[in-house]
Amino acid sequence: VPMVGLAGLVGLFVHGAAGQRLGRLVAASALPLSGLALLVRAVALQAPIDLARTAILEAEVGPPGLARREVLLLQAPTSFACLHPRAVWTVEGGAPDVRFWPLQMGRREVRWTRIDARTFELESRGAPFLAEFLETVFLADARPTAPGAVWTTSLFTAEAVAVDEAGLRRIRFRMAEPLEAPGVTFLTWRNGRWRRLAPPAAGETIELAAVTPPLPLLP
Repeated sequence: VPMVGLAGLVGLFVHGAAGQRLGRLVAASALPLSGLALLVRAVALQAPIDLARTAILEAEVGPPGLARREVLLLQAPTSFACLHPRAVWTVEGGAPDVRFWPLQMGRREVRWTRIDARTFELESRGAPFLAEFLETVFLADARPTAPGAVWTTSLFTAEAVAVDEAGLRRIRFRMAEPLEAPGVTFLTWRNGRWRRLAPPAAGETIELAAVTPPLPLLP
């Protein structure tokens, strides 16, 4: 992505130095070096992309036959798997009644606390929410999240409850229906797969350990 902005400067340099030895050298080497760079990048990205695809297709999304299935992802093995899970699921032939809802895009250690029949909270015990590499891409405002900030979807409303000097620490989710409603499924990453996890009882907390990166240097 940074090369998009840099490409114009490189072009101006090559054009201005076209009559010089250095300019001719740069022009002659640009094409093969660009091809090699693209090949290396493609090879480097293949493993994480395959991991994300497999994670989505093997997720325990709940029993078929329901009018709809709402799949809430509590944790992820890689942020790549949270970018467009429904698109991957549908293109690969999955049933169209499944919708994925990444509640975060990271491998954070989190505390999942049930408040009442339709309300729960997620608290990060590691990096603050909205601070992961790919999470920052979708921020519409660079300013720190203020307590009380609210985001609304068709399935739930999310409210920023606790913020410290590092960032957003705790989010409260108010569902449109009970957590045990048919078609609502919560998934966490365990033993190399997104697996179902029953919600805690009201007033109880489940501690979810940080996910071990399946691949080194994986975002």
